[in-house]
Amino acid sequence: MFGICHWWAISPEHPWSKIIYKIQKCVSDNVCSFKPHITICTNSTIDFPLDSIPEKFFCITKVSQTVTESTEGTLWCLEIPIQNYKRPDGEPAHISLAYKWNKPFTPEDVQTASRMCKPMFGFKCSLFEHQTWVCNREPNTWKQLL
Repeated sequence: MFGICHWWAISPEHPWSKIIYKIQKCVSDNVCSFKPHITICTNSTIDFPLDSIPEKFFCITKVSQTVTESTEGTLWCLEIPIQNYKRPDGEPAHISLAYKWNKPFTPEDVQTASRMCKPMFGFKCSLFEHQTWVCNREPNTWKQLL
């Protein structure tokens, strides 16, 4: 579905990672678990040319639900936008908080994620690394390329 993806992976030691993993466990059922990241691009090549590593990222405070339709189904995502950073493909940058297939998150899920994200806005994210992943329909099976 997404093909080769490039991410700025958020360090497991950063407070954002801990919050994102908690959100994945607390919202709804059938939520896919994945490594916290900011997507640089999707459907790419392995040798996609990267900008230099940003010094830091800032979140804004609104959690939103997005939907992506594909031949493999409908992917629902809870995400928060990143300020002052656009992906190379021109899409707005965001942190994905939780993914779910073929059923939207409830309004209560969005409220729970919003409430749990509030501490994220007090931190700058500056602990990340470039990673390349093969991303298919099931986030639980995504593989990192070395």
